[in-house]
Amino acid sequence: MEEYLQCMKTLRSQIKDVEDEAANISAEEQIHFTTIQTLQNDLLSAKSKTMQLREDTEKMLKEKGQLCWHIIGKQRKIASLHSDSSTLNQTMELIQQEKISLSSKLIERRIFYIICASGYSTYYSKVAKDLSTKLQQQQDWVKSQKVSRQIEEHGLVKNKLDEQMTESEGNFSIENQLITDDVNNEAGNDLIVKLDLAKAKLDGIRQMKAKLVTDNGKIKKSIEQANCRANHFKVTCLLNFMHTSVCLFSSGHILQPELLEISTMTLEEKYKKLLSDKDRETEYLCSVQDHVEEIKIINRCLNVPQGISHVIKCACGEEYKLNLCA
Repeated sequence: MEEYLQCMKTLRSQIKDVEDEAANISAEEQIHFTTIQTLQNDLLSAKSKTMQLREDTEKMLKEKGQLCWHIIGKQRKIASLHSDSSTLNQTMELIQQEKISLSSKLIERRIFYIICASGYSTYYSKVAKDLSTKLQQQQDWVKSQKVSRQIEEHGLVKNKLDEQMTESEGNFSIENQLITDDVNNEAGNDLIVKLDLAKAKLDGIRQMKAKLVTDNGKIKKSIEQANCRANHFKVTCLLNFMHTSVCLFSSGHILQPELLEISTMTLEEKYKKLLSDKDRETEYLCSVQDHVEEIKIINRCLNVPQGISHVIKCACGEEYKLNLCA
């Protein structure tokens, strides 16, 4: 019986130990279950975060592609604008070279025509003075000849009237006097005609001198106008170029091709106007040269001394001799 009781005690103690172990195991299972649930929740949140990250990365890649496309387009526009600016620089250099060549030619022609006009004006003033002095001398000579002939005629008439007393001899002396009067009148008429011709030549020379002075003034005015146009064209071109350069390199503003075409069209129109002004200047200079040729022909007809020469010293140090031959 004691053994039975002892066995029951041991059995109860073992059952208690088993129950304690079962309780511990159930508690551990509960802990493991809660940990598994928390891990599952963490896994779900991690999955949602990864999905959000994937969506964010896709959006960033799309935005990156758009930015790259915009950057490529802007780089292309910048390259085209650089090429346009280089062409504008080349056109500006060509226009500057053309302007320099035109200004040098205009200066050379202005110097040449000023020298020619000054030489002709001085020469014609000398010719006019010489002709006026010759005309005065001829007039004085004609007056002296008329007075001397009148005195001689009166003396001859008195001598013949004293010598010849008869009517027949008187008639003969009167006829001789009439003949001498006719001869003297013809000589006086010839001298008057020569004087009129000399006066006409002198008036023509004065008119040519006045015309040369007016032509010289017109040439000076045309040269000044051409210089003013060239300076105005230079200023406008520089302003247009500065405006285009500011539009090119300003931040956030890009020059449109329509505005670039408008600026190039304005430059072409101004260049055409400059060329038309150059053609007009050449036509006017040709007309002046024709006028100089006419003056040469008149000089040949008047038998004036041939040739006007003048020495021009260039800025480089060389000397050039201009000869204007009749």
